[in-house]
Amino acid sequence: MRVDSYPLQSISPTIRHARCHLISGRATTLYLPYLLFAALGIAWIILSDRVLLGLNVSRDLIALTSFQTLKGIGFVLCTAGAFYYLHRRNKQALLDSTRSLESFGTIARASYDLIWRCAPSGQDYELLHASDVEKYLDIIEDPEGCVHPADRRGDMAGLVKGTGNKFEPYKTTTRLKVGGVYRYFETWVFPIFDRDGQLAEFFGTCRDVHEFVIAEQSLRRNEEMLRLAAEVGGVGIWEWDIPNNILEVSAETRRQYEADIHSPTDLKRFIHPDDYPEIRGAMLAAKSHCEPFDVQYRIITADQQLRWIHNKGAAVKGDKSGQKHMLGISQDITRLKQAESRLRQLAFYDPLTGLQNRQRGQDFLSHRLRDSEIDGNHVAVCLIDIDYFSSLNETYGPETGDRILLDTAQRLGTLCGPDDLLCRYGADVFLLVLCSSQPSDFLFRLEVLERQLADTLKIDDMRFFVSLSASYAQAPDDGSSANELLCAAQSAMYRAKHNSRGKLVRFSGNMLESSLRFEAIRNALKSAVSQHEFSVFYQPLYHLEDKQLAGFEALVRWTSETLGVVGPDEFIPIAERVGLIGDIDNFVLSEISHQISQWKTAGHDFKTVGFNLSPRNLEEEGCADVFHEKVEQLGLSPDELVLEVTETAMIHDAVTAASNIERLSDLGYALSIDDFGTGFSSLENLFRFTFKKIKIDKSFIQAITNSERHANLVRSVITMAYQLHMDVVAEGVETPDQLRLLREWGCDILQGYLYARPVPAAEAENYLRWRCVV
Repeated sequence: MRVDSYPLQSISPTIRHARCHLISGRATTLYLPYLLFAALGIAWIILSDRVLLGLNVSRDLIALTSFQTLKGIGFVLCTAGAFYYLHRRNKQALLDSTRSLESFGTIARASYDLIWRCAPSGQDYELLHASDVEKYLDIIEDPEGCVHPADRRGDMAGLVKGTGNKFEPYKTTTRLKVGGVYRYFETWVFPIFDRDGQLAEFFGTCRDVHEFVIAEQSLRRNEEMLRLAAEVGGVGIWEWDIPNNILEVSAETRRQYEADIHSPTDLKRFIHPDDYPEIRGAMLAAKSHCEPFDVQYRIITADQQLRWIHNKGAAVKGDKSGQKHMLGISQDITRLKQAESRLRQLAFYDPLTGLQNRQRGQDFLSHRLRDSEIDGNHVAVCLIDIDYFSSLNETYGPETGDRILLDTAQRLGTLCGPDDLLCRYGADVFLLVLCSSQPSDFLFRLEVLERQLADTLKIDDMRFFVSLSASYAQAPDDGSSANELLCAAQSAMYRAKHNSRGKLVRFSGNMLESSLRFEAIRNALKSAVSQHEFSVFYQPLYHLEDKQLAGFEALVRWTSETLGVVGPDEFIPIAERVGLIGDIDNFVLSEISHQISQWKTAGHDFKTVGFNLSPRNLEEEGCADVFHEKVEQLGLSPDELVLEVTETAMIHDAVTAASNIERLSDLGYALSIDDFGTGFSSLENLFRFTFKKIKIDKSFIQAITNSERHANLVRSVITMAYQLHMDVVAEGVETPDQLRLLREWGCDILQGYLYARPVPAAEAENYLRWRCVV
């Protein structure tokens, strides 16, 4: 590529000077043919006439010849004048063309940043114009290297032929390095041909369109991103030309409706009839007031599929005429609606049985109670619980448990009338809300329910006896609100589960009092240990024969800040049920350790202290080792304690309890069966474990003077214990007659109010000093 050595500013004047010189030379050359034509014509006429005179032609002929000469001269002059006129016109046209060319050049230089030409081979470039020399210095210094490698053309003629297979002007976009950075230029290439039609050279122009190209690329990217977002997000775009009633929609909108849509009339065919009035009202309001709208509606596609569409849009004014058009987007929200429906189903319905759940049942009950105040109908509730469901579920697996739940739901569903509701209230509990204008109707349904409380269920060739416990409460006698009525039913259910499984229990006022008392004790127990509300009392035990002190039994007492004095028979079962008995046991054991240490320091010789082991703790794996570790940490030894175990501890989880009892015996602890005769344990346990003592429950001792059967039973137990080399402790001895009979039967140790009541530790020390009954 060649670049002229003279400055780019002088390129244009030089071209103009060369063109003017060319025009002047051509004008001088154009005069010569006319002058030569006139001179030759006149010379020919004159000479030809002279020749005729020289030949002695007659005068008449000569006269005629002279006339012809004048005519010829006149013809030549006229012809020469005509040629001159034509010459003048051509000269003026040439001057006009030159001025037009110069004007075009000025416009071209103002419109284009670069003007160039090159040989047909694409080599030997000549830069004719540059709008800014400093700006395009890179192109001047290295014209070939300034072109981006991907945009280099190679053979220009071949490229031109390749673009259209003929030599025609063409346009392309080229990246040129300007200021060290590649910029986009719009390039026009014009082929120039010689008189023979052969390609002579190329002229070209370059215009900096970098900002335009970047903006165009950004626009295309944004359009592509918008298209992809619409496709991925399922968003369709539409525009309604209101004056012409033409609806333009995107491909996604057509996919949503599964049809081509060109007008709102086409759209109406697919909208669900129930939803059309709302949509029409929203569109008309938007059209009239230019307000945005946001609607959700159903459509029925061309292939009869039901879909949900979310449509948002607004009307906007167009040109100055005030004509409006409407723009908006549409989205297929069918999956969202289906998910909402599933969530609603999960939120308000039981997925297994299909029944409404607890929340819906409570809401239904509240509505029925409010309606009953107006229509006078009666409302009652029944709670139905599957007995031993957790055991069935654990033994036979959750699939069998689900089958039992389904069968129970179907059986109970037969009790529901048109105004009733059956819902799943808990894991194995159902709530039946009954509504009737006649209270007697409830009695009939309860009779039907009682007949269904026990049934045999067959699942996969296996028969299961499934019993139900039920409770019943009726408004307004048992409660006027949903919460009060359900609390009453739950109180009756508590009684049904603990006293009479497989039966229907109707609520009574004392049940609620028991439930309230239970909750009050449960709540107060949680803070009783930390607030030091417990204390330990000690009741002496005496040998019957010599009335000498045989030891103490540690008894926990509770004086609540809110409830006052609460008996152990009341709070210990609740503590075991709610899992707080471990904290109480730790407190009692710590107090025993502290008291024994004080007695030893004071030099008192005491025997043992009885400690009641909780049945709940004995049911835990490794309980014996954990207990022994606590005893050692407190500085006690096994021979200082007598561990009292109730018969009920060997009923619930006999295997684990037996393992712990055997382990405690191996560790050296003396064991005593407490409250003997009140449980249902086998006599085999007396032989299986090394028990030192049997404590006969006070209910038997206090009846021996009034009941021969009780007296015979106590005497038999004493005889049996004697044969087994076990000491017998009689609990609750309160009268001399009881003492006399026990002495006759050979009882070893007595405990009761006749000798001593339970006393605080300070008073218990007096019994250590006296050593015998005073």
